[in-house]
Amino acid sequence: MKELHIPYGIHRTTREIIEPEDAIRGRACDCLCPGCEAPLLSRHPKSEDKRIHFAHDSKHPNAKPIEDCPMSPQVAFAMMARYIARNLTGKTIKLSELEKSVTFTCCLPGSSLIELIPPREAVIETAEQSVSLGGVPYDLLLTLEGKSYYIDIVYAGKPKKDLPAKEHIEGIGGIMVINANEYLAMMINPECGLMRYSESVEHFLLSYAYQDWEYHHLEDERIAGARKQHQCPPPLSRQIYDQRPRSNLYNDPYRQIGINTAYGDTPRIERTVSCFYCGQPMTTTAMKTPAMGHRCLLCAKHNRQAPHPRSPVTKESNHRANMAAEAAAKSGANGYGDIRG
Repeated sequence: MKELHIPYGIHRTTREIIEPEDAIRGRACDCLCPGCEAPLLSRHPKSEDKRIHFAHDSKHPNAKPIEDCPMSPQVAFAMMARYIARNLTGKTIKLSELEKSVTFTCCLPGSSLIELIPPREAVIETAEQSVSLGGVPYDLLLTLEGKSYYIDIVYAGKPKKDLPAKEHIEGIGGIMVINANEYLAMMINPECGLMRYSESVEHFLLSYAYQDWEYHHLEDERIAGARKQHQCPPPLSRQIYDQRPRSNLYNDPYRQIGINTAYGDTPRIERTVSCFYCGQPMTTTAMKTPAMGHRCLLCAKHNRQAPHPRSPVTKESNHRANMAAEAAAKSGANGYGDIRG
């Protein structure tokens, strides 16, 4: 819906809200501005690019300066939300999650953001407008699953409310806050362009609005449960130690041999290299490459010769010989089998 300065009018006699699409052309609409109570005109443009809308009747005897009109999109939204409350009964509303920053005495001064109540949907059993709880006024009152939920619509210039006394909130479902500015953000979506104003407000309340919970009847119970199930994280030194890469060098045949680290030596960093004798990848902690090259455990075990262009010995032949020797060792009845042939 294209934004209108005056999204609806108030009928002079019945005091009902009249939307532009339902108004009679001109002064016959008999509507007043919801902001300043000045007479309105209903304009029906012939161009399809312009929609039917209201405007201040500047030539009416009771006309008021447009500059004195306090009407704003946020105030218009709040008024319409209260007006359509009677139409919300039996419809489904999306409720936002309840998240709280919970502190744990064992992990001070840290805290964790915990989802106490997940997002869900509920059917509105009853809906009322302009209600009071312990002397604190609220815009809407919804009954969900047998409990009362109070809604306060906030915008710039509206006084902030204090939470009612404890004896008044016991037994209710919760207290929610809805920001009217989020409705204006929703109207940027082109899909809302075909909606009437009342339809767009209803769609926002039921499906789009994010409810900021000021009170929820399960909040204290869920916080106590979160603290009971809390497990302290390990110290930072332990976390760093657990994240270090590890490998079992004793079960890795392709590893460097003859490396001993004495107490106080510079820590060795494990890395992957290629065996100079068979070409297979192996792990080593040696800080420098030997003159001949790295030698894996299998090549050292079977005393393989270094490959040379003038010799039939190659990396591939050493690797095949290592694999054959290991296979024979596993299949031989006593020790290593005879692989000569």
